[in-house]
Formats: sequence, structure tokens, C-alpha cells
Amino acid sequence: MKLYYILWGDRNIASTRLRVLNIVPHLGIESFIGTPDKYEKDDVLIIQKTSNKTELERAKKAGIKVIYDIDDYRDWE
Repeated sequence: MKLYYILWGDRNIASTRLRVLNIVPHLGIESFIGTPDKYEKDDVLIIQKTSNKTELERAKKAGIKVIYDIDDYRDWE
């Protein structure tokens, strides 16, 4: 299993730092910022505070789990 992250910001954004960048080294799972050319069966995509409909559709077609890390501040389309 590999984790892929689509991030809202960089290290300067507190939520990105706290929710992703600070914990990834401690998970013990291969984790990547960005998306792969091809998903494998057990991969997981985590999308943080942003909508990426194209990648969501690609992940759904591959049959992988998708987790949205959202908050109520964003205006979702």
C-alpha cells in the first residue's frame, strides 16, 4: 500500500504541516506528495482541502480508496 497526497499548501500552511508533513515520516507506509502515473490495488489517495475532480475520477476508475481531509471554510463547487 502507498499513500498519495494532494495538498492544499506547503510547509508554510499550518494545516498541511500538521495534517500531513509532520506525520508522514512516522506512518511507516510509503507516502508521496502528488499522484502516480498508475495506481495499484491497495493505494490510498488523500485530498486535503481542495477539489481535484480529474484525479478523483481517475482514482475511482482504479478502484482505490479516496479520503477527503476537508474543513468547513472552503467553498466547494
